[in-house]
Amino acid sequence: MGAVRFEELSEPAPPNRSHALIAALEQSGVQSVEARQTWTEVASFAALQIPAANFGPGAERTMHAQNETTELPELERAQTILDRWFASMK
Repeated sequence: MGAVRFEELSEPAPPNRSHALIAALEQSGVQSVEARQTWTEVASFAALQIPAANFGPGAERTMHAQNETTELPELERAQTILDRWFASMK
């Protein structure tokens, strides 16, 4: 009989919208800032009071799946958002 061992027990992380870096990311063109429906490393950071965010192009329903794809316009939009976000830090 098999066994299950849980190594990460963090809850999904709510976004720290009041942190300047997260607010700047939202103001750079991110369409929504919300908690993820699943655990990610961001939850571990949140538990330590370190602001973090998941960001990237593509549909969440196909992430990390076999044959995952992202359309070029989505990559370009993500690049534009990151360019704006980095520029806001100057």
